[in-house]
Amino acid sequence: MTNGSDVRVEGLAAAVRQLQALGVDLEDLRAAFTRIASEAVPTYQRFTPVRSGRLRGNYRASKTKNRVALLVGGGAVPYARVINYGWPKRNIAAADFVAKGDVVTTPKALEAIEADINRLIRSM
Repeated sequence: MTNGSDVRVEGLAAAVRQLQALGVDLEDLRAAFTRIASEAVPTYQRFTPVRSGRLRGNYRASKTKNRVALLVGGGAVPYARVINYGWPKRNIAAADFVAKGDVVTTPKALEAIEADINRLIRSM
């Protein structure tokens, strides 16, 4: 199961629909969202605990037209959720590395989303 960063931008889905209605190429928007997520990876990796390095190297950007998503965990590192959220019964403390990355990355991501949307509108 993957552990994803979940910062929601209110109105982004509606803005994407309106851009699509205006004729903006959604591949441009998808590329912008993928670039924003890729630029955030080093910040999240900085907060990720390291033992073997597998968890830190497992970040990947989701390629969608409606959102910026950064995923970590999955089949290769199924313990990502346990490390992030903890497991009190096993005496494993929560690292909260995703939340720490969100705090640093969110303002930058919001600025980048706004700039990319404005650039797409001006290019029409």
